[in-house]
Amino acid sequence: MENVILASTPPGEIITYGTYPQTADVADRTPIKWRVLQNSGRELFILSEYILDCRRYHGECVDITWRDCDLRKWLNNEFYNTAFNAAEKGFIKTTCCTGNGEGSPDTEDKVFLLSVTEIKDLSDLHGKDLRRAVGTDFAKTKKTMDAAYMYMIKRTKITISSETAKKSAVPGGGCEHKEISLRVRFLSVQAVVFAAMRMSA
Repeated sequence: MENVILASTPPGEIITYGTYPQTADVADRTPIKWRVLQNSGRELFILSEYILDCRRYHGECVDITWRDCDLRKWLNNEFYNTAFNAAEKGFIKTTCCTGNGEGSPDTEDKVFLLSVTEIKDLSDLHGKDLRRAVGTDFAKTKKTMDAAYMYMIKRTKITISSETAKKSAVPGGGCEHKEISLRVRFLSVQAVVFAAMRMSA
């Protein structure tokens, strides 16, 4: 019955799927809210409505691809196994992620960040507010959020020269880089996690 309901959900609507800590005491298993971005009739393309966690994009400030970064490994292992039970995993499809940036190979992921192209195309459909979200209380325990909203990071590789990396370095490792044209903030120290995935309708 639940699968029938999901199949009829139009783009822009909210569904719940899986659970993840979302309160400050971190002991809860709150249902995750997802916004339906696309519904082909056979699969849903969904994006988490809230910032679920704050994680490092990668442990070091180095020229790294989406395929090799720590955040991809975390999303497809620890987060995936924490958020979904065996039955729920059965409906989550493996997505071939393209557009990962120059020199960055395609990947196959269960959970992923959006690419530059996906953000642009989906923002045209759903509005620019799609690019930002409010963090859960759990996410805020991982990072002090200095604004009501945070902008999403993406998986598309941005090449940063070693000199730029040195200038952009922040205490504790990592670096911060902003691409103003897309209003996307990159926080490789603690990356804001907007999770996206495709699931059978």
